[in-house]
Amino acid sequence: MTRSISKCQLALLILLLPVAYLWTQVLFPSASHMIGRLFSGGALPSYYLRLSPGQPTTPPPSQPKDALGDDTAVRLDRDATLQILIQPDDRVAGETNAAAFLVQKGRATAWPIGLTRAASGAFSVRAPVRTLPGLSVGQWDVVFVVGRSSRLLDSPLHALAGQEELRLLFGHLDIIESKSP
Repeated sequence: MTRSISKCQLALLILLLPVAYLWTQVLFPSASHMIGRLFSGGALPSYYLRLSPGQPTTPPPSQPKDALGDDTAVRLDRDATLQILIQPDDRVAGETNAAAFLVQKGRATAWPIGLTRAASGAFSVRAPVRTLPGLSVGQWDVVFVVGRSSRLLDSPLHALAGQEELRLLFGHLDIIESKSP
């Protein structure tokens, strides 16, 4: 014996779905985040940041994740090449984006450096310091934000503070004049 649903039951079900959704949003807000994670590819793993001249190397296992790291600035002259690697602890499923910001004298500005995303969820760029926009001689703090939202790329840094599933990574650059031959 097959049991079918009537048109009236189907209409009632369709009408009740939005009510059920709103009810779960109010009573179980954390459940909605879990459902969102199911469709977005899951929770983001920890990331680490590597700023270095030339090619990156894999950090030692003791390097802190999602942390400020040490206070040592990477010192580069304007003719050097800067390698930036933002690496997840584990392969990342689903869409992720990364945004970069330069911070100097308490002011954060978007830093459009063209981070390239790898299939693993890592982001990188390798470029001569002199070609990186907005990076002049001086000391700079850099902030990288990794998350699932495509709005990361268009948002000022302070607007990202309330979003969930973000990874913030911090670094320091000390850019000096090129050495004379």
